[in-house]
Amino acid sequence: MAEFTGERVIPNQVDPDLFNEHQARYAFAARLARKKRVLDAGCGTGYGTAALACQARDVLGIDISASAGIAVQEACAKRIFSAPNCSRA
Repeated sequence: MAEFTGERVIPNQVDPDLFNEHQARYAFAARLARKKRVLDAGCGTGYGTAALACQARDVLGIDISASAGIAVQEACAKRIFSAPNCSRA
């Protein structure tokens, strides 16, 4: 699990109201993603990407943090999923 630094929302490590707000946004987006190809840019730890994957045909989660990409792959272990690192060149 990623270390909580305050930079990103990590389940069970942030204020419940903040987490619920993020969950509501992904629930809304998941309805729009049904059977579509989805890019989750800035996916962080991947909990939202996993929510999108429940409805979308394909999901690609990307984040500048390599450790976030690892967390995404773990969160979406049951889906065909790719989480490349978006490093700055």
